[in-house]
Amino acid sequence: MKVDKLKDHNVSPMNSYLFDTNVWIYIYGPMAGSEKKKQGQYASLLRDIIDRKAGLFITSMVLSEYINRVLRIEFGQWKNNNGLFDADYKRDYRPTKDFEVALADVKAQVKDILYNVTQKRPDDFNNIDINGIVNSMSNSSDFNDVYLVRCCERGNMCFVSDDKDIVNIPSTIRLVQA
Repeated sequence: MKVDKLKDHNVSPMNSYLFDTNVWIYIYGPMAGSEKKKQGQYASLLRDIIDRKAGLFITSMVLSEYINRVLRIEFGQWKNNNGLFDADYKRDYRPTKDFEVALADVKAQVKDILYNVTQKRPDDFNNIDINGIVNSMSNSSDFNDVYLVRCCERGNMCFVSDDKDIVNIPSTIRLVQA
């Protein structure tokens, strides 16, 4: 897999990009301010892609992961802030006003993400070799990682991810990382 560091990557209108969930979280999520350098780097890449009219794609899997991960981050903060370390997400957190606020925030974030996306890409579940993906899973790559890499291969897209384990997945795609 060819890896480009963000600082060395030149966005071309001929390229298409798929952002991993962790990149969207850096840009829009509740932890976005915790690593300002990475947030700035990925936000700058997003602006370059938009300004140069390169393709920016998203899949339902990435969107689902984003929503679920952001709400779970908020749940963890809610548990810590309230000393409710044994609280259950569905039983204890979802009925709260704090959850309603977190859900409203994540809905607004998703709206912003979708505003920037050029195309909602089909996941191609019916066309991807799922057995090959399962067989490619290892202690350094999970199903979603391999699946998204295969989506990028099928769509000839660059994959933008902050997941360092992605480089262990055999592929011909270009990986862009901070």
